[in-house]
Amino acid sequence: MSKRALPSCLIAAVLALSAASGCRNPFDPEADVIFDRFFCGATYTYVLLIERVKVTNGVLYGRAEEGKLFVGAQLLNSSSVSATIKSYTVVYKDVYTGAPISSCGGSAGRRFYSSLYLSGLNNNTSAYTTNLLQMKVVTNELLDHIKNNAYTINGGIDCEISFHGVDDNGHDLKIDTTLHIEVYE
Repeated sequence: MSKRALPSCLIAAVLALSAASGCRNPFDPEADVIFDRFFCGATYTYVLLIERVKVTNGVLYGRAEEGKLFVGAQLLNSSSVSATIKSYTVVYKDVYTGAPISSCGGSAGRRFYSSLYLSGLNNNTSAYTTNLLQMKVVTNELLDHIKNNAYTINGGIDCEISFHGVDDNGHDLKIDTTLHIEVYE
């Protein structure tokens, strides 16, 4: 082997090993987006509280109390690559059986579209950027299910939530988490 061929063979071997080991391309970084926490209701608790008496009496939380059904998700991006959350899916599950609730979309759940831009880091003064996505988790179908099923009291409903999006370099994003809705009398 000639002296000129040796460096090119060595470079080819290093590139092949890097590709085979799953090495990430430093020239095509991905956004590093994680779920931080939920902000629920007027007091921004981690769990959404729904009073069943108001649902069964048909009050359904009027304008004066609409903040009680608020759900926000805080997402953090610790990369310099920006991203956009384009939709989120909510699968409503029975706490006792773990089965999807068919009247609320079944195993496919409900998909809601959004357009939350998650800016990337542009300096070294912070470890991440913070973004809040206002979500529509409480649907009319969910309120009907609570109204018609007393067993939801003191058990509640679990919501498996998946955020879907894409970063500025074209990589797909999917972030999964769970929200608990506590139903009380």
